[in-house]
Amino acid sequence: MVVHNSRETQAVTVEIKERMERVRQELEHTSLSEKQKESRLREEKMKIAMEKIKEASVQQAFIGVYNTTGSCQTVTVIEGMVAMTVCYVLMERNNSDMSKHWVLVEQLPDIGIERTVEDHEVVLDIYQSWPRDSENRFVFREDPLKYDLFEHPIRYFPAHLGMQAGDTKTGSAKAERAKAILLKEFFTSSGRVPELEGNLFYKEQGDKKTWKKAYFMLRSSGIYYSTKGKSRESRNLVCFVNFEGNNLYMGIDFKKQFKAPNNFCFALKVQLLKCWSINLFIN
Repeated sequence: MVVHNSRETQAVTVEIKERMERVRQELEHTSLSEKQKESRLREEKMKIAMEKIKEASVQQAFIGVYNTTGSCQTVTVIEGMVAMTVCYVLMERNNSDMSKHWVLVEQLPDIGIERTVEDHEVVLDIYQSWPRDSENRFVFREDPLKYDLFEHPIRYFPAHLGMQAGDTKTGSAKAERAKAILLKEFFTSSGRVPELEGNLFYKEQGDKKTWKKAYFMLRSSGIYYSTKGKSRESRNLVCFVNFEGNNLYMGIDFKKQFKAPNNFCFALKVQLLKCWSINLFIN
């Protein structure tokens, strides 16, 4: 999708006229005949035309990005531009501190969910996946916990290593050793995930009222629930949702919007599809 506006078209027209005028002035100071000059001008016009065709073949969009105060500014996003690049553009434009904690957030107000776009994700792909005339938007804001899971993994998985709360003090030898183990086990290509489980309330798409409670378990392929209390036996486990092809979102005011038991909610939504398939969870 190539998006143009009248201001951009005018700018391109002015640029072409200025380039052609510079070429004419340069040719005036040469010994070329009038026929040769006309030939050079035609060549220059063809060169400019080919450049503009090449530029036009690159997909781009003018996307409005909001900040935490509610104001919006337009950013030109071209194909292949990732979220980290868009954040750097906005940091420079707003004279913000060049902090690694700035994030681009995808908000879906219609269903009350949002997520932090990962640094490597292509922004135009996300934008083009939104339904036409939707209220979806990007928000630019700081998140001090953006990399906290990777910088301080022991804060999130102390039980796995048999650690006590006091052992997780940053900088201690025990904490650094635990951090190395966790990064190796869960943040490499091994495909392993922490063994987490517990009770969750859940609701599937289309169910407007009922929040059901079940005992869920995290596995590398997805989220499972037990049909028999807290049993971990395979015969009693049912896959509730697969991770492949889904994005993780956090809920926004779910207690009010969806009559949820509380606001501590996350949701799984099919990735890059204009139609939504959502599973909602409440801790």
